[in-house]
Amino acid sequence: MTTRGVQGLGGSSHIPATSRHGEQHQHRHHRCRVLLLLLLLLLRSSSSKNFATSVSLALQVFFHFQFSSALELSVWQPICAGDPDCGWAAGLGLQIGVDLMVEHINREGFLSRGENLSIRVVDTGCSSSRGVEESVSFLLSEDRPFGLVGCGCSRCSVQVAPLMDIARIPMISHGSTATSLSDREAYPSFFRSIIPDHANIEAMVIAFKSFGWMCCACIFDTTTEDTQKEFWLSLTKAQNITDLLAGKSGAVIDDGGDDADGADAAIQLILTSRARGVVALMWEAVMRMVLCRLSVSEGQGLVFATWGWFVAGWMDVDMTAYSDKCSLDGVHNAFNYGLQATALAWNDLTLPVPCSSEEGTATVADFKRDSLALAASRGVAYQSDASAAADAICMFAMAFNAMVDKNYATEDLEELSEAAFSDLLAIFQSTSFEGLSGSVAFPKNGATYGAGDRIGTVAINQTVDRVSSQVGTFDGHTLEMTMDPGKSFLFPDGYTQANPPSGLFEKCDSGKVYDYSSNSCVGCSDTTIYVDCADACLCRAGYFQSGRFECGVTT
Repeated sequence: MTTRGVQGLGGSSHIPATSRHGEQHQHRHHRCRVLLLLLLLLLRSSSSKNFATSVSLALQVFFHFQFSSALELSVWQPICAGDPDCGWAAGLGLQIGVDLMVEHINREGFLSRGENLSIRVVDTGCSSSRGVEESVSFLLSEDRPFGLVGCGCSRCSVQVAPLMDIARIPMISHGSTATSLSDREAYPSFFRSIIPDHANIEAMVIAFKSFGWMCCACIFDTTTEDTQKEFWLSLTKAQNITDLLAGKSGAVIDDGGDDADGADAAIQLILTSRARGVVALMWEAVMRMVLCRLSVSEGQGLVFATWGWFVAGWMDVDMTAYSDKCSLDGVHNAFNYGLQATALAWNDLTLPVPCSSEEGTATVADFKRDSLALAASRGVAYQSDASAAADAICMFAMAFNAMVDKNYATEDLEELSEAAFSDLLAIFQSTSFEGLSGSVAFPKNGATYGAGDRIGTVAINQTVDRVSSQVGTFDGHTLEMTMDPGKSFLFPDGYTQANPPSGLFEKCDSGKVYDYSSNSCVGCSDTTIYVDCADACLCRAGYFQSGRFECGVTT
């Protein structure tokens, strides 16, 4: 792939009208190259059984690849129709922000040339294969949108972003947070309006460090990216934090959400490590299983830190199939005082809504009120990242106006030349505005690692007695944590942020283990024996484990 130089706003202009015939000739050649690549992709991914179908679809792409002059955006959401367990079925909640921002832009007459903005919503689930399939349909369409807002899930964006780059289709994701997408060599034109995961991880660590906890335990599931693990290792090293489970295979749990044995093994490692703070980089189904198994293992007093982008109500799932003792109350109690790091839901409520006309009076507070009302009227669980989705729409609208200011005709934007695509990427790179979800900005160097990552504010929420509220924020610019006015972190057993508990539970004398339910060291029961190398009470011969301190009789 040819390396593209990213030019500033004062860079190259569009090809004048007298040269458009040559430019269109280049477009046709570029279109053929893109379609040939898609043909190879289809054939490569097809079984012999579906070979004829794939060839037919590829030929349709060749002969029906046409474009429309309408200013339209395609929005790819993880709606997961018919598949609520797809991984992150947040699409309907995210769409609230998209719909309201489109309505706002059109009502305000924000777009140049009197254009109205329309959208085309596509359900890509949370699937990489669906993403590839929709990419083919996207390029097959007779009406080509101005750009793509999506994917909502990282696994989809990982597959789609390289295809959109080859086709020179601008792409801004509103929900893909994976660290791997920061690689500018692999994803040279990918941007996102959502805060990436590595900023959330850093917020978790800074919060723990503010408590004086220089040790913690980190657990993963099998979908956790290698790049996230590598970032975790480099971050803990830079912050002088010790991960007490580093290198232990039992710290990785299967991602299916039903791996009770894996959750039990991870819990045992956590309890043996004596770490009070636990960073959990996993999907909500796996996190829920960990809490379920912890609630029946007598482990109490742990403070978890995990992603804040989990679907609303993620703990309210019946888990009795995995243990008759695992209740909803038990799951909630296990996460009491837990932390979640996520993109800021709302900017200063008094600020104006972005993409407003000069006479516009709507504020962020108005947009928030309308968002909650629309979600309620649709019977949809509102997703906090919907504000980032709205900011992605606004960013595209701003970019369109900037391209018009550079004298690009509307038809020039229907199929971007290499020069036009480069100009548009430069506009994205220089974007800086106060969005609904906080400040939106990107690194100045468009070629560096993480150039498409939004630099913004991470919200740190804490759940106490089933109520989650924002306690503080982590600033991606200054790398500092700030507490919200009148807010502070709370801990089990009456500890406070001013007087936090130790990062490690009490170390017991040899022959005793720590009982989390009584917050004291206890000896082993008659059916168990203390094993020094395991620092645990293990079953005597003839017994099997039936609890952390108890063993039953072998039958």
